Amino acid sequence: MLSEDARSGCKRGASSGHKPARPEKAVGNKQASLTPALKAEEQASEWECDRRRQKEKTAAQQRDRDDARRQRTEESHAREIARAHGRELIRWAHCEYAATVAEHQAAQLTFRDDSWVTEERLVAALVVNDQPITRKQLRNLVDRHGLPREKRPWPRWVNSHLQSNDVWQYRVGDVRDLTSRTRAGVAVV
Repeated sequence: MLSEDARSGCKRGASSGHKPARPEKAVGNKQASLTPALKAEEQASEWECDRRRQKEKTAAQQRDRDDARRQRTEESHAREIARAHGRELIRWAHCEYAATVAEHQAAQLTFRDDSWVTEERLVAALVVNDQPITRKQLRNLVDRHGLPREKRPWPRWVNSHLQSNDVWQYRVGDVRDLTSRTRAGVAVV
């Protein structure tokens, strides 16, 4: 198999700084050096080889840059946005689940129904998911409707030291269920 240099007609080492082998003209029994015309022709062919190698190198670098750009684009489009029936759908590349942002957030909240969270985080999560509740409404659910809560340790950083304070925590599913029933007017036992 021919090398790149052999296929392109370039001499090995022409662009690598090595001095290429120069053909010498035999005159009688003596070796004569190249004439100025032959030197110029050889120099031109070396430049042409260098130019060709440089083009190949530049093309290879451009292909690498294009591949990297394509990969970055694919990664940034791991979440493709499609429009369907006037709703903005989000499709994650690693699964076939497509839904609106609100549906994704609701699914995440449903998944966390059994988790215990603080009052502050619970109010924030329900407000984001279009189920707004205030702290006052949450206390009303505890006082009037018997919403279960527990005092659990909650770690936090104070002056570079980890402290654990006991904080009232609520189960997400209980709060969502109780608020939906009280808003619907269903008797809560």
